[in-house]
Amino acid sequence: MAGQTIGELGNSGNSLGPHLHFHLSNSPKPLGGEGLPYTLHSFELVGRVGSSALLLNGLAWTANPAQPARPVSREMPLENMVVRFGGEKSMHPSP
Repeated sequence: MAGQTIGELGNSGNSLGPHLHFHLSNSPKPLGGEGLPYTLHSFELVGRVGSSALLLNGLAWTANPAQPARPVSREMPLENMVVRFGGEKSMHPSP
């Protein structure tokens, strides 16, 4: 349902920072279904992590001032994207 909380961000386990893993499936059985495509209503693309090796070595990520943050609508964040959520965070099934 739109607006429903699906999880909270946190830094637990073997990770360098807060993150969220989730999976949409066509079955209630974790390994018994197929993954479903999805998009997020909106988010802000803050930047991209160029190399996870830098993070693994304890260096902090910083945004590139030459590439300012921008709003993104009806897409799915991709690997190494740094995103910010605010306002409506509902997901929509992909067409």
